[in-house]
Amino acid sequence: MNKKHLIYVSSKTFAAIMVLIICIAYFSKVTSLVAGDIKKQKSLKSQLNNELIFKKSLESEYELAKPHLEELKSKFATKSNPEEVTAYLESLINDSVAVKSVKVSNNNAAQDKIPVEIQIMGSLKEIEECVKKIDQNKYYSLITNTDISKPAVAGDNSSYIANIKLEFYTRD
Repeated sequence: MNKKHLIYVSSKTFAAIMVLIICIAYFSKVTSLVAGDIKKQKSLKSQLNNELIFKKSLESEYELAKPHLEELKSKFATKSNPEEVTAYLESLINDSVAVKSVKVSNNNAAQDKIPVEIQIMGSLKEIEECVKKIDQNKYYSLITNTDISKPAVAGDNSSYIANIKLEFYTRD
C-alpha cells in the first residue's frame, strides 16, 4: 500500500471516530435532558394524582356534612347582627337572676367573634345557674372571664355581682 492511501484512510477513520464521539456526547446530553424532563413530569403527575385523591375525599366529606350544614350555621351568631346575641342572652338568663346589663364590647366587624359583657346580680347559687345557662347556650361561645364580688351596699349579705365576659363565634 502506498503511503498516501494509508494517510487518506487514517484521516477518514479519525474523522469518522471524531464524528461518532461528537454524536455520542450530543445524544447523551439530549438524553439526560429528556430524562430530567420525564422525571419532572412523573413528579408532577404524582402530585396531581395526590391532589385529586385529596379533592375526592374532601368532596365525599362535604357530601356527608351537607345535610347538617344549616344546623351548623345556626350554631354561629351572625357577625352583622350582635344585637341578636344580646337579646337572646337577656331572654335566656332574665328569669334566673337580676340582669343589670348585657352589652357588646369593642365589636370589630373584621373579627370572627362578638365579645359580650354581662353583669348580673343574685345569690351565688343563682349566679352559678346563670353561668351554666350561658355556657350551654345555642351558639358556639367561650366564657373568657368571670368576676364575682360583693356589692358595696351594706346589709345585703346574700347578693353578689358577677361580671361575665364571653365571645360568640360568628359567620358572615
